[in-house]
Amino acid sequence: MIYAYLIAMLLISVVNLVVLFYCLPKKRLNAFYTSIFHFLIIGQLGHVFLALSTNIEEALLANKIAYVGAAFLPMLVFLGVLDICQIRLSKKIYGLLFLPSTFVFAMACTTGFLPWYYTSAEYIVTMGVGNFAPKYGPLHLCFNLLVLFYMVACMVVWIYAFIKKRNVSLYNVALIALLGIVCGEAFFISRKLGSDTLVMPAVYVIIEIILLFAAARTQRYDLSSLITEDAKKQTENFAYVSITSNFRYMGANQQAIRFFPELSYRRVDSEVSKNNELFHELSLAIEQNSENQGAYCFTYESKAYRCWVNPVNYGFHSNGFLLRIENLPKA
Repeated sequence: MIYAYLIAMLLISVVNLVVLFYCLPKKRLNAFYTSIFHFLIIGQLGHVFLALSTNIEEALLANKIAYVGAAFLPMLVFLGVLDICQIRLSKKIYGLLFLPSTFVFAMACTTGFLPWYYTSAEYIVTMGVGNFAPKYGPLHLCFNLLVLFYMVACMVVWIYAFIKKRNVSLYNVALIALLGIVCGEAFFISRKLGSDTLVMPAVYVIIEIILLFAAARTQRYDLSSLITEDAKKQTENFAYVSITSNFRYMGANQQAIRFFPELSYRRVDSEVSKNNELFHELSLAIEQNSENQGAYCFTYESKAYRCWVNPVNYGFHSNGFLLRIENLPKA
C-alpha cells in the first residue's frame, strides 16, 4: 500500500511538470519556477528508493537523493513566492540564497562517513517499507534553521504583498498563505511521526498544485502575452487595460497608469463598478465594440481619449477584453 502511494505521488509530480511545460509557457521559461518541479521529482525518487531499501547503506543513499528536494525546497518555494508576487532580486542575491541550501545538502551527504549531520543511524522498517532512525549531529540544526528562515521570509513577503503590491491578486496572496501553512504543518508533522517518507511526498504534490494554480492566475495578468508584436512597438504611445468578461480588472501598462493614476491604487482581480467614471466609459467602449461600431471616444478629467477593444482569451476558459487607449491632442 505504501509503495503504491509513493509511486503515485512520483507519477503525479511528473504529470504536474508536464502541465507546467505545456499549459503555462511563460513559467517554463522561469528557471527558478521550473527548478522547483524538477527538484521535487528527484526528492520523490529518493523517498521511493528509501522505501525499497533493505539495509542502512541503501537507506542513507536514498536519503541523500531525497535531500535534493528537502534541502533546496525551502529556498525554491521562497523564490516561487517572490515570482508570484512579482518581486525581483539581483542576480547576486539569487546566488547567495543557494549557498545555505547547498551547505545543508553537502552536510547531508556526509552521513555514513562523518558524524556531523547524523552521529549514527539504524535501519528500521516503518509500516512495511524501508526507513532509518538517525541520531542527529550538531550540524543538523542548520536544516531546522534553514526551514525556519524561509518560513519567516515567506511570511514577510506575504505581508508586503498584501499591503503594498496592488498588482498581485488577493487570490494569489491567499495561495501563498496556504503554501506557508502546508509547509509549516508538514515540517512539524514529519518531526512528530519521526519519518519524512510518509508525509513529504504528498506535501510535494500539494505544493506543486498550489504553485500551478498561482502560475495560471499570474499568467492571466501578463499583458505582454496579450499585446501583439506590432502593438508592443507602440506601447509608449498607447495605454492598455485588461478587463474580464465579468468586469474584473486584470491589469494595465505604465502608460495607462500615467493616463489614469487611479489604476495604480486598484488591485488586480478586483471587481470594477460601472459607477466609477473611468470604468463606466470603458464599459461603454466594450458595449460599442460588441455592436461593431469601431473606436469609442470619451472624455475623462477634461482630456479626450480614443479606445479600441479586442477580445482576448486568458486561458483556462477565461475570456475578457484588452482595451487600447490613445490620448487625443487638443483641438
